[in-house]
Amino acid sequence: WRERFEGELEKIRSAVWKKGGTKNYEKVIERVGRAREKYPSVAKFYDIEYQRDDRSDAHLSLGMLAYWVVNTIRHQLKGKGENAYWTEIVRRMSTQKLVSTTAFNALGEKVELRQCSEPSKQAREIYWKLGYKEAPIRKMKICRSQRPPD
Repeated sequence: WRERFEGELEKIRSAVWKKGGTKNYEKVIERVGRAREKYPSVAKFYDIEYQRDDRSDAHLSLGMLAYWVVNTIRHQLKGKGENAYWTEIVRRMSTQKLVSTTAFNALGEKVELRQCSEPSKQAREIYWKLGYKEAPIRKMKICRSQRPPD
């Protein structure tokens, strides 16, 4: 009975991690409850803890933050007469890229150079309407020593 009960618990656990498996909190509790009903003589010796995923809280928070940022930008643009959909705004802004170059100097230090490409005319207009600089990231030169610290 113990092996069968543990087998049921293992099936439930693997379904939580498997693609397309049961991940709904209430459904998992229900499955464990059914397994306990099926093997009551053994189930009483097991203390089963349900671990909720903290990542879902972080995901929800980041989703809300992204929603707030998008709506704030769209609200500011509407105030300046720009009524484009968000996908159109993203398309216009995606013409500007951040270029990163990495090399090693004569001292063996890693040198990174980062700079933005020139924005298109449409991207410049959006920057101007939002009151932002045309190059959100100025040219940066970063040197990192490859030698271990003393």
